[in-house]
This record gives sequence, structure tokens and C-alpha cells, in this order.
Amino acid sequence: MSQIKLKHSGGNSVIIAAPDSNPASDRTLKLPSNADGTVLTTTNPKQGSIIQVQHAFKKDSTTIAANSGFTAISGLSKSITMSNANNKIIILVTISYAQSGFYFAYFKLYDGSSEITDATSTGGTGAFISNFFHPQTITNCLIQVSGAYEFSPNDTNQHTINVYGDPQQGTLSINRRDSSASLITSTSSLTLMEVAA
Repeated sequence: MSQIKLKHSGGNSVIIAAPDSNPASDRTLKLPSNADGTVLTTTNPKQGSIIQVQHAFKKDSTTIAANSGFTAISGLSKSITMSNANNKIIILVTISYAQSGFYFAYFKLYDGSSEITDATSTGGTGAFISNFFHPQTITNCLIQVSGAYEFSPNDTNQHTINVYGDPQQGTLSINRRDSSASLITSTSSLTLMEVAA
């Protein structure tokens, strides 16, 4: 296998080697002609670079009954393992839901079974996302809410991010108009992005 060996004055070398298998055609790695720079690797990415993306897309529907407390929404859960303890996780959530009656619906973020308390508000119920929809005489309208949060786990362990929901009263229906009708349906999603610090 062909290679170029660049020896450091301290004695060790950096080797630029051909790939293990024969490429389908010639490959060109072009260096910049008008600026200095550093070759970035997965262990040395540029600050702000997206290292990985994990995505959960919920197409089915589910319900959470009143007085159930905050309950994990099935299908809005995804695991991510950090490549560097200093990196951050950008959490993006979009939820389609209907709430029977003219009541609030609350949503929170959890890391496993532990609430990410820094993502919640400091007053009232302390929700990550809350919504109140009162369309005059119409109930059970399908609406959509979204939110974003920068999470700093400070380790390289696997983290499972879950979205929890809680209806103030009545039934909270995810991805459909209400607990019985399926005529109007939608989707919800959870996206996790590891960003280099």
C-alpha cells in the first residue's frame, strides 16, 4: 500500500496512506490555495460542527388520560452517545396534539427517567412547552407546538431523550384530533444533534 511519511523533528511521523481497498476511480484531496488551515477529523472537529444526528419520527397516535401526571409519549424517544464530553446536544421537538376541552397541555424533556429541569420554565408548572388553545366553540382541534433546547450532559455516556406530556384535564391526544376521531391526523418528531464545543 502506497503512503507518504512526514517525520516530525521530535521523531514520530504522520503517515498519509492509500485506502485499504482499491477505490472505484481516482480520488482527489484538494488543499486550499489561499489560506492556512488544519485538517479536521472526527476527534478534532471545528467548533459548531454537527457530529451526528439522531431522529425519531412518530406517525401513529397515542393518548394520555387526565390525572396521569407526566407520561412518556411513545415514539418520541431517541438515544445518543456523545463522542466528546465537552460537546452539546441540540434537542428539537415538534408535537401535534389535541386537548379535549379548553385546557392546557404541558410537555417536558427527560434524560432517561430524570427530568431535564434546566429546560423547564421557572414559574407555574415549569413546563418545557405548554399551550392553551381556545377556538371559541370548537374543541379537540389538532394543533402543533415546537421547542428547542441545548443540553450539556458533560460525559460520553449514552443518553436517551424522552418527551413527556400531561393534560391539565381531559384527554391529551398525540397526532390525532381527539381520543376517538381519526379523521384528522398528523405527525410528531424528536431530533438530537451532537454539536462540537
